[in-house]
Amino acid sequence: MIVLDTNQLQHVAFPHGAILGMLRKIADLNGRTLAIPEMVAVEHVAHYQHEVEEQHRQALRALRALGKAFDKDFGKEVREQSPAAAGAARREALEKVFTILPTPDGAALEALRREANRQPPAEQSWKGSEGKEVRARGARDVAIWLTVLEAARGHGEPVWFLTQDADFRGPGSGDDFHTVLRAEADTVLMDNSQMLRLLPQGIEQLLSELAEEISPVPENLSDLLHHQDVAGAVINELIYGPVIQRSVPTVDDTAFHSLGTRLFVDNIVRSKAYRVGDSTWLSAQVRWKVSRSYTPRWRTDPEPSEVAFVFDTTLLVQTDGTDVLAAEVAATAAATDVRYQLPVVAADDPGVVEYRMLSRLAHASETLNPEHNTPFWHLRRRILPPDN
Repeated sequence: MIVLDTNQLQHVAFPHGAILGMLRKIADLNGRTLAIPEMVAVEHVAHYQHEVEEQHRQALRALRALGKAFDKDFGKEVREQSPAAAGAARREALEKVFTILPTPDGAALEALRREANRQPPAEQSWKGSEGKEVRARGARDVAIWLTVLEAARGHGEPVWFLTQDADFRGPGSGDDFHTVLRAEADTVLMDNSQMLRLLPQGIEQLLSELAEEISPVPENLSDLLHHQDVAGAVINELIYGPVIQRSVPTVDDTAFHSLGTRLFVDNIVRSKAYRVGDSTWLSAQVRWKVSRSYTPRWRTDPEPSEVAFVFDTTLLVQTDGTDVLAAEVAATAAATDVRYQLPVVAADDPGVVEYRMLSRLAHASETLNPEHNTPFWHLRRRILPPDN
C-alpha cells in the first residue's frame, strides 16, 4: 500500500497532474493500493475549498465592476455557485482515486495529548533558539501517524508512507521514522515492523525505485499524442465521460443531428516518461481544442452550428518508442472557453412549436422568445403537425 501525506497530494497536482497519472499506473502495474489518511483528505479539501472561496469572491468583485461599466448584472450565475459544493465534489474525486484510511478510534484525543506533551511527530521543542516559548502544534500529524500505523497493522502487505514532512523523521534516523515512532511501530507491529516504511523524499523516491525516469521526454511525444488510439481514447471520454454531460449542455438528438467531432492538441501542459519493466509509459497533461458541428433536423437547407471548447486530460500512453501500444485517459477537467454559433430561429418557422430549457447555465426565470437567437443547446423542441 502506498500512502500519501498532504504535501505529496499537493505535489502530484491532484487530480490532473502528469506525475499523479504515472503514480497511478505504476501502482497498478505493481499491484499496490493508493491510499490517503482521512486527515489528509480533510486537510486537502479544506485548502481547496478555501481557494475556491477566494476565487469566488474575486470573481464577484470583478463582475460587479463590469456590471457597473455595462449597466448589467453579470454575477447571477456565479452567486448561485457554492464553494461548499466544490469542496464536496473534490472529496468525491479523492475517493475515486484513493482508498481513504479511517482515523482510528481515540486518535483525536491521543493526538491532542501528544501535541501538549511535545511528542513526535508533533512539535518537540518547548523553547526556540531565542528562548521564546514555542507553540504546541502537530496534532494533525499525530492523527496521520496513528492512521498509517493502524493501516500497517490491519493489512497483510507492506505500507509505504510518502511524506517530505521532517517531523516524521528524527535526528540520526536517516531515511527511517523518528526513533520514537519506530519503537512504537516495533511494539504494535512486532515482527512485521519493517513492513512499514518511510519514504522521506516522497513521490520522486518512490518513482525512482519502481521505475526509471526517461529524461528528456521523447522528442516524438507530439506525434504519439496524435496517434489514432490516443484520439480514440480522448473522444471516447468526451462522448461517454463527464466532460460534455457536466460542462456542455445536452443537445437534443431528436432536433439536431451531429456532423462529427474534431479534436486538436492545443498545448502539452506537462509530461513525464518512465520505463517500467520492458515498457515505456508517458504521462502527459494535454489541453485539447474540440469542436462539434450540429444541424437542425427540421430544416430543409440547414446551416451547421458549431460548439467549440477547450478541456484538459491526463493521458497515459504506452509506447515502444515509435508506435503507441495502449492509451488511456486517467483524468479529465471540465470544459472551458465554450463558444458556439447560434442558429437562426425564425418566429414563423412551422417546425418550431415548443421550447423547454435544458441547460444548467440558463436562468429559470428567463422567458424564451422565438425571435431571439437562443443557444440551440438550451432548447428542446417537439415537432407537432402544423395545425396543432
